[in-house]
Amino acid sequence: MDKAQKKLLKQRYKDEQRKNDPGEVFSGLWLNSIREVDSLNENLIDSWTDEEIEWKIVCYAFNQIEQENHCSERENLLKLPTGVQAIFATYLFESSISLDGNFYNFFFQSNGAFTRETYVGYDAIGNREMYHLMEQCIGAYFKLVRSGEVKDACGIEHDLDLDEDYFIKVNEFDLDELAQKINEIDFEVLKRKKVAFIRDNKHLF
Repeated sequence: MDKAQKKLLKQRYKDEQRKNDPGEVFSGLWLNSIREVDSLNENLIDSWTDEEIEWKIVCYAFNQIEQENHCSERENLLKLPTGVQAIFATYLFESSISLDGNFYNFFFQSNGAFTRETYVGYDAIGNREMYHLMEQCIGAYFKLVRSGEVKDACGIEHDLDLDEDYFIKVNEFDLDELAQKINEIDFEVLKRKKVAFIRDNKHLF
């Protein structure tokens, strides 16, 4: 992963960002805390608090992805349990939009390679609101790709393994409307839904 992607990965939600200097996220205690989570099982999940459980799973996924250097990061993620995939990918998306206030930086950078896992992840978690929002973001992104704006912005064009025509067809919101919907997201509600999903579906991890 490049430096920008790792910085996004290690950023917490807005309240957590205020507690930590983003310039130090990639160093010292933060990096050590990520490396500490090198295994995952039901006992560990039970031992983690609601506040830390999502982050611990993200750290575990990050470690597993980094250790497998002979494959792409997405290929390495797909080797992990479906619950881990869902939590990791949706965390990347939410970290990006909470920092930037828009969706397209997620797609324009290397994190966009996990778009399909984010979309499928919200479905697995049962968060229909975010599932439909992601659907709209994907459609808007594909429209940008077709218009040539992605290349013009020096973004990365990912092979998303998704039906481009379908997402363009169902896209109803322009960039400003999507930005407004993103600004209305309650990230604490998202976190609570994820915690409930993890605790109720430990067999998926």
